[in-house]
Amino acid sequence: MGQDALANTGKKILVVDDEPLIHDLLSTILERHGHAVEIANNGLEALHILVEKNFDMVLMDIRMPVMDGLTATQVLRKCEAGDHSSVEEYPELAQSLHSLRKGTRIPVVAVTANLDFRETVLQAGMDELILKPFNFEHILSAIKQYCPNQEAGRNVERRKHIRHSAGDDILFIYNGSHCKVLNISYGGLAMQYKNQDAKPVDWRGNVLDKARNMSIERLRLKVVRREDVPLHKTADAAILTIGAMFDHPDAGQQGQIRRFLEEMS
Repeated sequence: MGQDALANTGKKILVVDDEPLIHDLLSTILERHGHAVEIANNGLEALHILVEKNFDMVLMDIRMPVMDGLTATQVLRKCEAGDHSSVEEYPELAQSLHSLRKGTRIPVVAVTANLDFRETVLQAGMDELILKPFNFEHILSAIKQYCPNQEAGRNVERRKHIRHSAGDDILFIYNGSHCKVLNISYGGLAMQYKNQDAKPVDWRGNVLDKARNMSIERLRLKVVRREDVPLHKTADAAILTIGAMFDHPDAGQQGQIRRFLEEMS
């Protein structure tokens, strides 16, 4: 494979595992296929590396000393989604991750010998599970599936604060009522609703794109901002702008969000 081909197809992969044999094995195979590899020995080390460098994918072991893969992924997803303040044990690290990665989402693939972990890893925010001993075709297939066709070094800053204007066709629907979505990103959305409407006790609902017949289902929102819109005030109601983050979307919802935004791009 020529250098030009590698520049177009090679990805930057962070391998997180405490076994030197796994380091050597994955590095050899991935580099042979044109990918650049960096190693972390545990989840905490991986998070520190992610503060400093950009990657297209993380291959994450589950059971490791210092910080396991599930905990590391949960911290990462919280920082991407703007919920970094809930990471109490590592506040400075969480703030740094949040500053770089808010509104982005790096694919994390679990590598483990235990198939029973599948639901657990998905709930933690991982995208897929690959079993040890490795079938390398599965790893290469996951890279092709989850990595965007862009270089990681140029990608995070480009995606970091991208909010897609929603036009008139995208709604947030909850309990039979609806709000107009103003814009939407990987991390959350802004919408409008009348303050005379019944305030939902729990912001759970679906994002619907009427024009494209697409939806993101059963989302839970964490409201972070409410503002009056003065130009829309009337005698009996005021329009409020609501800023909200997606609150711990599961792997299926994260995939829906990704596809939803790809269609809007």
